[in-house]
Amino acid sequence: MKVRFQKADLEPGKLTVIVESSAKTARVDHLLNYLKAFESNSAKKLPIKTPDRFMIIKTADLVMVEVNQNELSFYTTAQVIKSVGKLKDVHTRLTAPNFIQVSRFAIINMDYLQAIENGVMSV
Repeated sequence: MKVRFQKADLEPGKLTVIVESSAKTARVDHLLNYLKAFESNSAKKLPIKTPDRFMIIKTADLVMVEVNQNELSFYTTAQVIKSVGKLKDVHTRLTAPNFIQVSRFAIINMDYLQAIENGVMSV
C-alpha cells in the first residue's frame, strides 16, 4: 500500500481522501470503514439497558463484550454489566476501530489486549 500527501486548494481544516485500487475488495472496504469511523469521532459513551435501569459507560473503559445465547456481558475496567440483546447490534454501536469482533461470541477493545498465546487472548 502506498500512502502519500498531496497539497490541494481546499478550505482550512477540510480533507479529501481518495482510495485507489484496481477493484473494490474486502481490504478496500475495511479501509473505507476505518476512515468513516475515524471521521465520525466515535461515540464516547454507550447506553446499556439492564433489567432495572439504563446505565451509561465510557467506551474507553469497555474491555470486552461477550454473548451467551441472548445474554450480553459488558466487561469494563470496574465491573461486569449484564444485559440482553445481540452482539451484532452492540458491534454496530461501537464505531471506534479499536473494537474488533474476534468471534461470534465476543468483541474486544484492542487497547486492552495484552497477549495471544496458542489461540487464547489475555485482556
